[in-house]
Amino acid sequence: MNIVLEINEKDRSLMDEFLSKYPNDVEIISVVRFDGSSDLLHAFITITTITLPLVAKIIIELIQANKHRRITKDGMEITGFSEKDTSKILEKLLEKEEHE
Repeated sequence: MNIVLEINEKDRSLMDEFLSKYPNDVEIISVVRFDGSSDLLHAFITITTITLPLVAKIIIELIQANKHRRITKDGMEITGFSEKDTSKILEKLLEKEEHE
């Protein structure tokens, strides 16, 4: 299963641990806006039972800091969720993916 996290460029350090542990499971792309600014990043992440805890940790850190957050899966966008709901959503998506 793959998800996309949209994060601010200034929060890129949140991805450092993930990049060091699982470099083959994440791709970070800088989003360039029409005006040429690039303050957003899209992190394309492969979710597995091994990477799930770290992905949940990153999302929870964003939630706790009241940062903008969004998860996109198969064209469905999920926004405005709590720390507890984030973990549940990711776990359910992973379970569904494993059974398909």
